[in-house]
Amino acid sequence: MFDPYRKWLGIPSWEQPPNHYRLLGINLFENDPDVIETAADRQMGHIRNYQAGKHSELSQRLLNELSAARLCLLTPEKKKAYDAKLQAELAARYGDAVIPGPPFGFYVRGAVKYFGVVARQLWLSRFVLPRAHAALGQDIVGNDRYRDRMPELYARLEEIIQRLAELQAAKPRGTTETAETHPQTPEDIPTPPPPTAETPPETPENTPSPPPPTAEGPEQPTDQQQQPEASESGEQASAVKRATRRVTDATKSTYFSNRQTAILREMARTAWKIDYERAGPANLTTAVRNALTGLEECRAEVKTLSEVPPGQVLSPKRLARIVLGTAGLVVMLFLLLRWML
Repeated sequence: MFDPYRKWLGIPSWEQPPNHYRLLGINLFENDPDVIETAADRQMGHIRNYQAGKHSELSQRLLNELSAARLCLLTPEKKKAYDAKLQAELAARYGDAVIPGPPFGFYVRGAVKYFGVVARQLWLSRFVLPRAHAALGQDIVGNDRYRDRMPELYARLEEIIQRLAELQAAKPRGTTETAETHPQTPEDIPTPPPPTAETPPETPENTPSPPPPTAEGPEQPTDQQQQPEASESGEQASAVKRATRRVTDATKSTYFSNRQTAILREMARTAWKIDYERAGPANLTTAVRNALTGLEECRAEVKTLSEVPPGQVLSPKRLARIVLGTAGLVVMLFLLLRWML
């Protein structure tokens, strides 16, 4: 007898009747709908080549089986029930230990893919999408759109802009120029007048000698000696105050700038929910749409990589987390040993 499964699809007799996965030529318990649909189209297109031959009835029967397998595996409820039934049949026939599962390379490739997907998701969510939202919000404010739809956001934005203007208008306190700021040069020092008859030049004989120390104790510093020290300490305190004020102003300016950007992003998100593609110019809305589409693709990939195949305990996501945790533990032990040694 003619065997269409073996002749046309390469399915040996000991695997007949084939299950849906074997019939479509895909891995057991495959969860990706795109893989299932593509395999069904490929198998059905191949069988249609034999519709005009002498085995046209067998080809039509196979086409019906392929169509039923496709419909079952692409319907989540039917697929779940079919997988449970198939797993029970395999366990009863071969035992739990020999139920086929993905090779270890499948988990390794999935773990590497998981790291790449998570990195792309972080890049899109932390940098690309916020930047696109900020640009769209700036365009909304610049054209004064949606003011009637989001009055609270406009009020908060105007208050923050006013605070930023006040910080930029505030000037740092000036410093007074003193003799210590501009030291005297030799040209600035006045030369003493030449000695005359009325004022004889000073000589070691007529230079008055300092008074001898008394028994009351060491000579106390005079007001002239204390004045430079007091002036120096005052200048240090003034410099500290100026530096503190500059740091405070910079911190406030950074805080209000971040708040302004956050409000612009919130305005863009609100406008996107209202009008979507009509929320702004095409280049800005396209950037937002591309970032959102990329995030949805990353979430779908993460969900797929998180699935544990039936009868298994490992998934690509779990393997990636095991590798990451092991690497972190090794680094901590290395740092601890280095600190101890």
